[in-house]
Amino acid sequence: GAAHAEGPPLLRSPTSTKVVNGKTLYVYAQGGKNVVVAWKTNKAVYWISNTLQNNISNPDMVAMAASFTPAHL
Repeated sequence: GAAHAEGPPLLRSPTSTKVVNGKTLYVYAQGGKNVVVAWKTNKAVYWISNTLQNNISNPDMVAMAASFTPAHL
């Protein structure tokens, strides 16, 4: 998803933050599982969500979020 640079209320209190390849990632966990990983740019806030059953591992959630780069159109 994407939202205005301040982000939605969902993203106001991260469980933790991680810096991967210079990108700050905001991790939101429940029950020890990453349910959302978000990052900010100058123009927006982006995030990915885990599956309904949180089947994606914590390292994979972080790696996926870290791998996103801006599209150059």
